[in-house]
Amino acid sequence: MDVSDRVVRAWHTAASNEGAFQVLRIMKLWGWDEVTNNSLPFLNSFPSLSLYDVWNCGLGPDAELRAHQVGWSMIKFQDAIQFLDEKCSERVSSMNKVKKDGNKIAPVYSQPLWDASSVRRIHRSEVSTFLIQRDSLMGNGSSTKLDPYSKKPKLSEIKESSRRIGKRGEREARKDKSSQIQAPETWDYRTYTTFSRIGELREDLDLAKAGVAIGQQAIVTNQLINSVPLVSLCVGSTDPIMSKPKVDSLVFVRIQVPEKKVVRVEKNPPMASQFGKKVKPPKRSGHSVNNVKKRNLDDLLGSFM
Repeated sequence: MDVSDRVVRAWHTAASNEGAFQVLRIMKLWGWDEVTNNSLPFLNSFPSLSLYDVWNCGLGPDAELRAHQVGWSMIKFQDAIQFLDEKCSERVSSMNKVKKDGNKIAPVYSQPLWDASSVRRIHRSEVSTFLIQRDSLMGNGSSTKLDPYSKKPKLSEIKESSRRIGKRGEREARKDKSSQIQAPETWDYRTYTTFSRIGELREDLDLAKAGVAIGQQAIVTNQLINSVPLVSLCVGSTDPIMSKPKVDSLVFVRIQVPEKKVVRVEKNPPMASQFGKKVKPPKRSGHSVNNVKKRNLDDLLGSFM
């Protein structure tokens, strides 16, 4: 099946009339010539959609203007993850009313995570404090602080209680030391990182509105990570290197969670309701019955003359 504006319109109809695609945050359409600027107005039908990545498609030069008219912005001269990282830092700066020394909070750029990274969870009410301080107390008593001049976290040791000294402490220390070395970028890194940054900017309100139990917030070192199950569905041929960004891609973004609209589904009335109703008599023609009989009699008499 080829993807075109008509297919995107069919998805829009399913979302509007049947409540489909309620938790769709990211849509990437690559290499479809029949996906044009006309697909942009349909994006607002997906309540959670935040990023529309279109590469090698048929969008014209006025795509940015068309997107702006329907409430979307186009990312320019920037990778999508870098754009979202900076938006997250701007949000933290706006939350931090009192900035130390008047300095703006440095952006915290996303990094690939090791499979053996320690994950901890905090209550959603504590997320704002964590983002402002960027100072997380780890389970082994170590504190992870962000170096404002580097993307890599630095570890500062805190005095441990005697009960935590032993083999467990040594294992955790090795994990923290390895976290300072940048992990390799996996094929799904950009997908789950983009999903997480959107959730950070929206506080996962889009998922909560869709009925998803978001629970506590998951954290690895100084990053908020995705806290709910994530499904990445690829239809059609796959790109051999999916982790690399498309430099000539058009990426449209919508950060603000749209207001939830009540969708009314029109249903055909049941057949049973048609029974028991009085059938209206058909409308009579302009000629009366007497006129028709008289005309037929005249024709009959004329045949004998």
